[in-house]
Amino acid sequence: QAMCQVLTGKPLELYKATDRQITTSLYAHVGGMPQMKYKEYELQLNPGDKLFVYTDGVPEATNASEDLFGVERMLDALNREPDAAPTQALHNVRTAVDDFVQEAQQFDDLTMLCMAYKGPVNKGGAGA
Repeated sequence: QAMCQVLTGKPLELYKATDRQITTSLYAHVGGMPQMKYKEYELQLNPGDKLFVYTDGVPEATNASEDLFGVERMLDALNREPDAAPTQALHNVRTAVDDFVQEAQQFDDLTMLCMAYKGPVNKGGAGA
């Protein structure tokens, strides 16, 4: 089983998918500064778990009425196909955001990363 260590602050959220639903959320900070304080977390990943990381531009994407896309819509998009490969999970979220915002101009980037943990590397070289 794998462990993932994260120093936390803001603006990324990490989700660990187990039993085909998003089950863990925590904040992580990228590009930290020396004077900031961070909290360390550990996540245990089991084979088949996926880790989805995104910047605040995803839930803060807005439509013409200035409504936010939000975390709930993002989770709905992720859970629509819980067994999807990481590339498909990213596509599902991007499609949901595009359908929501339609032609409204956006002022932030949409940065997402999805990884699947396949398990430990065995002697034959296959795995993680």
